[in-house]
Amino acid sequence: MPILIDSITKSFGEETVFEDFFAELPDRGCVCYFGPSGSGKTTLFNILAGLVAPDSGTITFPAGAKVSFAFQEDRLLPWISAAENVEQ
Repeated sequence: MPILIDSITKSFGEETVFEDFFAELPDRGCVCYFGPSGSGKTTLFNILAGLVAPDSGTITFPAGAKVSFAFQEDRLLPWISAAENVEQ
């Protein structure tokens, strides 16, 4: 079962990043999103990871699915230990 991104809309203030965005991600393999700076790549992955909520729309994951990604820069949470950062 693929990951289904259905009609996602996300705005920050007056800036709309996504409006009725739809995508179907395969259940196997790798997916790469390319685009210029400011096109919403990071926002999309933050929504998929549950770090940011969409304003509207739904995301359907296969049962038992886990989402992870690597940041482009160091991204440690300073309020927890090194071991807890790894566990997160």
